[in-house]
Amino acid sequence: MNRFLSLLAGVSLLCGTARAADVEFSGLIDVGYIHNTNDPGKGANNNSKVLGIWNAEDTFQMGLAQLNTHIEADPVGFDLKLSFFNQATLDFGSNAGDDIAAEEAYLTWKTDVGNGLKFQAGRMASLLGMEVNETIYNNHMTHSLQWRIVPFTHVGVRATYSVSDNLDVALGLTNGANKNVDTNHGKTLEGMVTCSVTEAWTNSIQFNYGAEGANESDKTLAINAWSSYDLSEQTSGYIEFTYTGAENPTGTRDANFWGIGISAIHWLTDMYGLSARLEYVDDQERGTVLAGKYNWEVTFTGHCKVTENLMVRLEFRHDETNPSNFNGDQGANTEDDQNVIGVQMIYSF
Repeated sequence: MNRFLSLLAGVSLLCGTARAADVEFSGLIDVGYIHNTNDPGKGANNNSKVLGIWNAEDTFQMGLAQLNTHIEADPVGFDLKLSFFNQATLDFGSNAGDDIAAEEAYLTWKTDVGNGLKFQAGRMASLLGMEVNETIYNNHMTHSLQWRIVPFTHVGVRATYSVSDNLDVALGLTNGANKNVDTNHGKTLEGMVTCSVTEAWTNSIQFNYGAEGANESDKTLAINAWSSYDLSEQTSGYIEFTYTGAENPTGTRDANFWGIGISAIHWLTDMYGLSARLEYVDDQERGTVLAGKYNWEVTFTGHCKVTENLMVRLEFRHDETNPSNFNGDQGANTEDDQNVIGVQMIYSF
């Protein structure tokens, strides 16, 4: 409660000097129900490393409640995104187990240089990855495996610039992946190039490179690339690739892992849609990120826009990995796959 009151006080102070008309508020509430055909409640399990917050069984889920405050940079503005409940337990630099976190909190300064060079400073969402933390903006209610192997946020400074109408670039320095305070004197370099070849076809490549551990000589390189294409106003899809190479992350040897996936969504009508995702992640340093060394999943999601602000989803997901990573119905015995059925309701404003 004290953390909640402190964050609200901070929002009030930031907004207090701005005109009411300049402050934009938005938010969402994400609730659902999840059924796991395995029995993860028996014995120890690693499902949380694979499925993120959707690892429980036969339970209602309070996935995320979020409040956003935004002031457009003219020339200075700010963004503050407060996340509550399960999503807040992700590593945003907050204390483990907290059910509230400032997922993003940064200042923006827009200059008159060229097309409007912008500088940002604070905690910002990672440049890496096609999916974002809020599943309302993704094709599916559960996150992909590749979302698990890239950072969520960074604390640092970032410069962004629109070279032209179809080319955007970004470059920044941060403390590293999901870190409030750096663990060494080195910084992590981040960058992004996004190019819209046509109105329908967009490509992006992003990277992070720097010392993520206590030893500044051990570097980590993370690269993500995706290409999205709109076949029509109703149908779109993308392909995504992720690679991470980390020097000596466990104190014993280097780790390399990579993933590839595809996803597509088709709206049958303005109200109903269907989406599918297929991906594979090879985590050669077993247990570095995911539960198994070889992991793949397939997901099918039905979408219903009940109103302009209310979305309902029904999803089936199948995950499979090398043996002895999922706990089955026999307690100590294990299974190498699991099926998850979920229902999600998201209200946004």
